Amino acid sequence: MKKIFGSFFALLLAAALSACGGGGDSGGGAETGASGPTALTFVGMDIAYDQTEVTAAAGQPIEVTFRNEGTLEHNWLIIGTNATPEEATEEDALAGTAMGVLPPGEEKSIEFTLPAGEYTYVCTVPGHAVAGMLGTLTVE
Repeated sequence: MKKIFGSFFALLLAAALSACGGGGDSGGGAETGASGPTALTFVGMDIAYDQTEVTAAAGQPIEVTFRNEGTLEHNWLIIGTNATPEEATEEDALAGTAMGVLPPGEEKSIEFTLPAGEYTYVCTVPGHAVAGMLGTLTVE
């Protein structure tokens, strides 16, 4: 009887722990707090972002943290629909989505809200987007 009870208790404990588990990947580095913004963290390296596809909720605050771990200057911004990634400059950024150019080792955070859509984020340091330093933020 003790052996059955012990096995049952172990099974019950395992089920409880798995129900409280992490729940897996939240989709492209996004973390949503109960009352806070969706937090997205990007790392810039030479010459790439650590993530090229991320998702966030429409109409909700999005906090982007960009950390430059490369040896070159980099930036992170979302370009408007009239700009092409390869030719974009900081002036092409959607309002409130530009970090400015960060030297190696620097980090910066910004917060903004976007309607549903697909947005391109890019490093506008000359030659970086052409080399592949860009990605897609899907807001749904």
